[in-house]
Amino acid sequence: MAMLSFSYPTCMEVPHGARFMALAMGVFLVSSGCGRSGPDVVEVSGTITKSGKPVSHVLVHFRPDKGRSSSGRTDAEGYYELQFSRRIPRGAVPGQHRVYFAVQQERIDEPLNLSDPKFHPETREIVQACGSYESTPVKIEVTHEEPVIDIELDEFLNGNSDSP
Repeated sequence: MAMLSFSYPTCMEVPHGARFMALAMGVFLVSSGCGRSGPDVVEVSGTITKSGKPVSHVLVHFRPDKGRSSSGRTDAEGYYELQFSRRIPRGAVPGQHRVYFAVQQERIDEPLNLSDPKFHPETREIVQACGSYESTPVKIEVTHEEPVIDIELDEFLNGNSDSP
């Protein structure tokens, strides 16, 4: 019985032009598959204020009519950046969103104290009026043209819920 044997060519046996073409084709295939895939998102950031003062240390949620919600946390100056997912860390899908707020207890062994000076003086009222998707009067359009979205809550909480 005859045995067949096959050997692969070594690097030295492959012509230089063929090695270059294989390398170029590999780079092309890898780079063409590395484009960003997934939903279209806008890197949204901005400031939340009420009566001109920053609404600090609150969770802000942007929930679109269709698609995945985004959320962020305001800092001491009321500044936020929305987070979308682990794979797409920043942004929100374009379109109409309802925006609502929550306050998270930072330590389980300490009660939440909304009287703490780090919070806006009206944080309790803000969360009561805008604390859920169903009840919030805050409606915002997310677009690529205007990724910075500053929200002055007086525009929504003083009877004028038709604001942009």
